[in-house]
Amino acid sequence: GLKALDKKLTEPTLIKMVKGFKLKKAKRFDAAATEFNRATNDKLPNGIRTVLNKEAGICFAAARRYKDALVPLQRAAILVPKDKDVQKILAHCRKELKKKIPVVKPAPKVDEIKESPKTGL
Repeated sequence: GLKALDKKLTEPTLIKMVKGFKLKKAKRFDAAATEFNRATNDKLPNGIRTVLNKEAGICFAAARRYKDALVPLQRAAILVPKDKDVQKILAHCRKELKKKIPVVKPAPKVDEIKESPKTGL
């Protein structure tokens, strides 16, 4: 059967949740993640906080904002450690972040620069 929603789930929170799901369905992932984040607060029941954090993380990841996805996904993982979907998405985000770290070689020192045989410089 149906259970009554906790009184801590306010109308503005519900509106943000619905808006987030509509934006996600329209593939406007950045905007959806923002709505899910705006809907989340510590006064909500754990189940709803888990859903909101998971959805925010999924949307950030879909928008390729992997760094932004980490915090809500980690919050969801703390609330429900055995959620395999959250663990998969977290692993994917971490993997993508490792790929994006550019390897920067230091510039050569002046005395290490050799003359070019063609230009003499």
